[in-house]
Amino acid sequence: MTRDIDWNKRQFYNLGPQVHVDYTNPSMGNDGETIYGMYMVSKNGDNANIGMSDAGRFKIHSDQSVEIVGGAKNETNSPSVIITTPGGDIVITAMENGDVKISGKNIVFEASGDVSIQANNIFTKANNKCQMEAMICNTKALDGNAVPEKETWISQTLDDPEIYISKDIIKGLTGIFA
Repeated sequence: MTRDIDWNKRQFYNLGPQVHVDYTNPSMGNDGETIYGMYMVSKNGDNANIGMSDAGRFKIHSDQSVEIVGGAKNETNSPSVIITTPGGDIVITAMENGDVKISGKNIVFEASGDVSIQANNIFTKANNKCQMEAMICNTKALDGNAVPEKETWISQTLDDPEIYISKDIIKGLTGIFA
């Protein structure tokens, strides 16, 4: 079934050789017709555009980078940039080397459910204090100073589970033979 395309509603404006504005473009994209689109191209050939689709998606695309600046004269202590998704998610994707950096005076992660962190290594450094509060706090590891002695890798590699030599006994024996 073909759809009726009304090209007469489309308005296209050239605001110079590098800026074009397109309204009510009936060409179909992944999310419907283009309601509004502003297309820009730099002298180097880098493209950027902003627009809105018939599905209600507002888009900002750039071949280089996107800069959002707010609050240069904000003296009210109110947020200068607000990103809110009352009915959805926020997705941040890092490309190339994969680094994602979040920095601020205080960073608060608040979840009504769980917070899960998965990584090869996790490094935590606090210049003053590191505190955990929980009803239950468990660690599971094969080595390290937070692992109970009987759960370390070396104690688990002994053939007889009844044989166990604690570090205190080893220290005591080395003191006798010193």
